[in-house]
Amino acid sequence: MSATGGGRWLIYSDNPSSDTFGALNSDNAPIWDATYVTLPPANVTQTGDRYLFAIEQTLTLTTVDVTKTYGQNGTAAVAAAYTATGAPALTGVYLADPGYSGTPSVTSAGSATTASVLGGPYAIDATVEGSSFTLEHGFELVIDNTGMLTVDPAPITVTATDFARFFGVPNPALTYAITAGSLFGTDTLSGAIATAATTTSQPGIYPITQGTLAADSNYTLTFIDGTLTVLAANGPSPIDYVQHYSPDWGPISDCTPSSASQIGASIVSTGSATLLGPGAAACSSSSP
Repeated sequence: MSATGGGRWLIYSDNPSSDTFGALNSDNAPIWDATYVTLPPANVTQTGDRYLFAIEQTLTLTTVDVTKTYGQNGTAAVAAAYTATGAPALTGVYLADPGYSGTPSVTSAGSATTASVLGGPYAIDATVEGSSFTLEHGFELVIDNTGMLTVDPAPITVTATDFARFFGVPNPALTYAITAGSLFGTDTLSGAIATAATTTSQPGIYPITQGTLAADSNYTLTFIDGTLTVLAANGPSPIDYVQHYSPDWGPISDCTPSSASQIGASIVSTGSATLLGPGAAACSSSSP
């Protein structure tokens, strides 16, 4: 069947499941919840050939799962965390009908950057109130808020600072730096790094380990050990040691020794030289 002279056809039915359509394709979405009485042909504003069915369709909004990392703002990801299922197409007969226009409002308490790992998973809720979402005639809306937002720990890497000191000299204050990732807001690490070396430890290289240093449950901490090098009291100065073992360090120039010797920005031993980081000048002095 086809319409001529610029006309079109409209076919009314109770339910497509009981119809035989043959090859009659409207190439349009049907009109739902409509009968010849409630919506006569003269009142059909949709253009083109159309099927009109008396039954109502269901539009289901379903929220879906989302994962984010602690410290991230999940607002945008959560806003898109839903599916909308309207009326499906019937191949060769009519097109699918989404059943709505606009966008629902989808939110979660876990979207905030400060949402904790242990506080989750967080519910993801969709609503059409106050949004641009508009339900089409002929559809009943069902909202299925099954989505959950999971917050994963943020990865950080902590690297211990390397030190050198002479035998018999107390250990310097051990320090570290966050070399990958970052702490958010006012978050801090707890505890302290450690080494087994003491003032009586023989010359050699001792690991600087994680000790009790820890992050809270919002982070996964990877620790990279450092080294504490104990030099013989009558051996080379820290300057000579750095020159011999760390040729990639910068030029070393003579200057007045400071009250403390440093590698990077950390004290090595009292009364010896000041050593700066890679590519920088440093002071040199003899061993104590």
